Amino acid sequence: MGTSEQISKAEQLINDVLAEAETGGSGIVARRITGQAGSDNFVMRIPNNKVGLVIGKGGQTIKNMQARTGARIQVIPLYLPPGDTSSERTVQIDGTSEQIESAKQLVNEIISEVCIVVMSAYITELGSFTLLHILFSTVC
Repeated sequence: MGTSEQISKAEQLINDVLAEAETGGSGIVARRITGQAGSDNFVMRIPNNKVGLVIGKGGQTIKNMQARTGARIQVIPLYLPPGDTSSERTVQIDGTSEQIESAKQLVNEIISEVCIVVMSAYITELGSFTLLHILFSTVC
């Protein structure tokens, strides 16, 4: 048991976890720092095809952005529910106004990054065979 305020806060956290799970999120809500001076949040929308860039392999990109800025950055929902045809997802950034601005800048840099596919080809003759080699690489 706890105080009525502690119980109310626990109920809210449980409801947050359930709401996130219902929208396709991870179902895990990190501890929120509420009520502290300077704590704020910002919500932005990003195209679905940029979510992988923001998260990065194994979550490395989003973890690095959080470490660099001190802000908490979350893609909601992490996975789209089956049949959802949304073209965008929400990115929520929590922290001080300075942390939020830094994180917004990093997210915008990542989603604005232009990548091109470079194709190169060459021919190799091997006896009576002619081989065509085609190579593709992505440059960002």
